[in-house]
Amino acid sequence: MMLRSTLFSLAFAVPAVGAIAQINTTYNSSSAQRTFGLITGGQLLASGTFDDAILYTTVPTFFFNGNYYSDMHVSTNGFITLGSAATATTYTPISGTGAYLGAISPFGTNLRNASSGTPEIRWQQSGADLIVQWRDVSRQAGGIERFTFQVKIDLTSG
Repeated sequence: MMLRSTLFSLAFAVPAVGAIAQINTTYNSSSAQRTFGLITGGQLLASGTFDDAILYTTVPTFFFNGNYYSDMHVSTNGFITLGSAATATTYTPISGTGAYLGAISPFGTNLRNASSGTPEIRWQQSGADLIVQWRDVSRQAGGIERFTFQVKIDLTSG
C-alpha cells in the first residue's frame, strides 16, 4: 500500500551497507521503481564540508503523523526531525530518545560530506512534492564512497 502522507524516494550511488533504515509502524511501506533526478534549485542548507550538524529551515506546510508542519530540522546524518531538533550526534533518530514530535529517516547513520563530487544538502518544492536531498555524502568511516539520496514528502495527500 502506498504511503499516504509521505513518499520516500531513495537512490544510492553505492550499496547502503551498514545503514539502519527505520520506519514508524503508523505508516505502511511500499516499493516502486521511480526515476531519480537530482535537484539543483530550492534552498541550499549546507555545502562543501559538513559533519554532525542540524540545519533549521522553513518549508511549505505539510501533514505528518497527525500534525501540520511548516519547518523542519535537517540533520547532516541523513534524517529530518519535526517539532524540535535532535542533537547533532544523533545517528538513529527513530529509536532514539529525542523530544522531537516526528522523524523521517531515509539513511540515519553517522554521515559527512564525501571527499569528492559536490557535497551539499538542499530542499526544493517540485509540484506537490517537498524534496530534501543529501548529495555526495559518505559514512564517517566510508573512505572514498560517495552517494546521494532524497526524501520526498507529498504536500497534498496529508
